[in-house]
Amino acid sequence: MIEAVNSAHPEINAIWDKLPDLTLALRNRLLAKGMEPLPSNDLLDNVRKHVNGFGCDYTLITAGPCIVGYNAVQPWWAEHTSYIEEFIIRYKPGNFADTIKAIEQHAKALGCKDLVVSSLAMIRQESYGEYLKRKGFREVTRQYIKEVT
Repeated sequence: MIEAVNSAHPEINAIWDKLPDLTLALRNRLLAKGMEPLPSNDLLDNVRKHVNGFGCDYTLITAGPCIVGYNAVQPWWAEHTSYIEEFIIRYKPGNFADTIKAIEQHAKALGCKDLVVSSLAMIRQESYGEYLKRKGFREVTRQYIKEVT
């Protein structure tokens, strides 16, 4: 089940309470991958802005046991709309498969022809990739990032 993360969300108090830890965990995952994410407080402020309805970088929902940031856009390379996951953060116990199933159904309901899931914030990228392949995803590309100095 998909629910917008906003003041009307039935678990909003629990989400507010967990946001500092969740954003710190996301930041730590990015750091472990060699990225330089925003400082924890700035990252937290960005997510809070979206919860309050003032963000425009992504849409924030809950799906299964996770909070998902996503965009439904037409990429430059496609003739149709794609559902592009920006991040997935577990906020309560539950099965991650429920999250994948929910965002797949959500993408279909929005008329998206592709569901793009990244592994940027995943620590166990290979096992995560294998799980997605078992669920019918195919690896199309990997992104490599280098700091420009």
